[in-house]
Amino acid sequence: MKQVFDLQQLTPKGIQEQRAQLTAWLTLMIALVLGSITILRPLFATMHTLFLVSGVVNTSLLLILWQILRRGYWQAQAPALLMGLCIYMAFPLILLSGGPNSHYSPIIPLFPFIGLLLGTFRMALFALVFWSVAWIVMAWMLLHGHLPNDLTLDPPNLAKTVSRTMWLIGASIISLMFAVQFDNRSRQLRDYLLELVESDPLTGVGNRRRMDMVLQRELSDHSRRHQWLCLMLVDVDYFKRYNDSRGHAAGDIALREVANCLQNCLNSHIDPANATLARYGGEEFVLIIHNCDPVFAAQAAEQVRKTVQSCQLGYRDNQPDVLTVTVGFACIREREKHSASSLFERADQALYTGKRAGRNRVMDADRVWTKPHYRNEEISASRISPPECDSNGEYSDDERNHVALSGH
Repeated sequence: MKQVFDLQQLTPKGIQEQRAQLTAWLTLMIALVLGSITILRPLFATMHTLFLVSGVVNTSLLLILWQILRRGYWQAQAPALLMGLCIYMAFPLILLSGGPNSHYSPIIPLFPFIGLLLGTFRMALFALVFWSVAWIVMAWMLLHGHLPNDLTLDPPNLAKTVSRTMWLIGASIISLMFAVQFDNRSRQLRDYLLELVESDPLTGVGNRRRMDMVLQRELSDHSRRHQWLCLMLVDVDYFKRYNDSRGHAAGDIALREVANCLQNCLNSHIDPANATLARYGGEEFVLIIHNCDPVFAAQAAEQVRKTVQSCQLGYRDNQPDVLTVTVGFACIREREKHSASSLFERADQALYTGKRAGRNRVMDADRVWTKPHYRNEEISASRISPPECDSNGEYSDDERNHVALSGH
């Protein structure tokens, strides 16, 4: 089926690109309308030459801005550039054509609305305050005879000037209020759609799409942050046996319980701001943790393993066997370059090394970081080979970490 909507458009970067494209399109439309009016108006009305010259200049400025935005420059500043240019073009024309009585004034209430939809609330509020103050000042100048001569030659009218000033300010406020409501509703719908497409419907955690997006973002950011990045795979041991013995409905409940355990572990032992939990598929989950070196990753992975085992999800009632997980993780240094597939492959190899070694344990992509664990059995020191020393009888830095974690 043809994809009619790209979900990348819902990300902050996608929204910024959309706004830049919309701003470029609106800039071109304004330029075409202004250019058409500049050409056609002299055919039907006698106007001062200044308005013809300003129309040509302003149309040219808009077309230059459109070309800049179309080529991808200044995307983040695009709404502010268009708003600033429109104020720069409109203010002197309104000042020279009767202030609030100007034939340009009806377009001004659109400024707050456009400012919020293309930019931010701050930009819309600035437009509202700027033009409200401008209307009041120009009305006072007009009533006291200080406003420059009206080049349209329309005689001033006290009642109409006051009335139009009030209506222009009121229309601008209504425009801003409507834009705020529209923008809030749009944000709610966008957040809801993001939640639907990035959440696993069974467990409520992130899904594979969410994992892919976060992993790509973290890989692009981790070099800039100069921090470690860890990818952790968590696989439920013998889950098919659990489904066969308890039924698929119970298996779904068990997966939800495992997801809850992982989320609780993340909230309790890992900073949630630094970690993302997602269900990769089936009985496999993924944790992406930035600012996480191998030592902390090993400790966090062991806590994950213990937390799930403590849930006591039995394969059968009145039997000691409980659901466990095997954890494989891979870490990359702040200056290492890795693709998402290569990092995932390293963590996946660690996971299946742990599976082949007996399950219910934690494995690093490079070495065993924690002891193998067996139910109802304490591990003896002889099960793990001690780290090797160099010729001077000293441990390397990596081996010191291994010693600290393994207890030797």
